[in-house]
Amino acid sequence: METLAVTASVWSIFDDRWNCNKCMQLKHHEKQKKVMGCYLTAKTNYHVEGFEINKCLGNFTSREIYSYFEMHKMYELGVMPFGGDMIDQPAKLIDLFNMIGQLRNEKRKEQQDAIEKKRR
Repeated sequence: METLAVTASVWSIFDDRWNCNKCMQLKHHEKQKKVMGCYLTAKTNYHVEGFEINKCLGNFTSREIYSYFEMHKMYELGVMPFGGDMIDQPAKLIDLFNMIGQLRNEKRKEQQDAIEKKRR
């Protein structure tokens, strides 16, 4: 479930379709809630990073994961979240940072590819 929370949180940052705050501001929000399965089962099953879900990916975002994004930024600058060197950091945290970095890079590449495609 943590993998899904990380994936959902990263996707919600890069794609407004999965960002609940942006979606709720839309005029068609009530109709959209039924289609995307905000509270009930959606009319569509979504296949995301090996998961099959029947609710909008935004339902799986996690505020806790967003705090790890901030830690990840510092980690990339060489500031470790916990005292000590890299070897002293919890393995699960390093795995999480690797996942965040990989997903973020994939999403950035997708955005760059979409921009280049529009230019052509």
